[in-house]
Amino acid sequence: MRVQVYDNTAYYTTWYNPTVMNVSVNGINLPALKAQSSQGQIFRGKLPGNLVGAVGYRFTSSDEYGNTGTSATKNYTGSYGPAFATPYSTGTVGLSGGEPQFAALSVPFSNSTMYLSVSSGAAPGTTALIGIGTVQIPTGLSIPGLLFLNIGGTPLLTATTSLDTNGDAVIAVPVPTVPSGVHVFGQGFVLDPTAGGHIFASSKGLDIVTQ
Repeated sequence: MRVQVYDNTAYYTTWYNPTVMNVSVNGINLPALKAQSSQGQIFRGKLPGNLVGAVGYRFTSSDEYGNTGTSATKNYTGSYGPAFATPYSTGTVGLSGGEPQFAALSVPFSNSTMYLSVSSGAAPGTTALIGIGTVQIPTGLSIPGLLFLNIGGTPLLTATTSLDTNGDAVIAVPVPTVPSGVHVFGQGFVLDPTAGGHIFASSKGLDIVTQ
């Protein structure tokens, strides 16, 4: 994808403008993707080809004075036939944000980037956790005073982040060289006390299968 950045300055100045591609999936914003300058007014961005859902993208560019311009948003629907992310077990409901929703926003192909999100109605800035393990806990495990756990085995990833202004937190996970059909298990948590006494509200587990 490419965009032309217009400014009332020389083209060889414009090419230094910090320019990014802003991408969303199902209304959830991914981390901004850096656009590459052509050493002029043209910037190019690489849109991930494995996104699944309602995808929107636009470019944002700023000059040295802090003036910012944004392109129109373009939209398309990304689809993929086989199931690659299946919820299981149950979650717990936070008193302010409800039950967190955990999702895979892209297909986990070998040597790709997988985007995982946790969403909640809790306040922006609230701490969120995302974990991936090698074992599914089919009926869940309550850890009193802490959280409800649907994943176990060897920890493959633990990430601490926070909810944005839309109540979402997204991480980008590099998928290594791996054969198709490998199952890993993910879950999201939000620091939102529950009626059951947990300090973290917990999402359902998610069975993620490499393709």
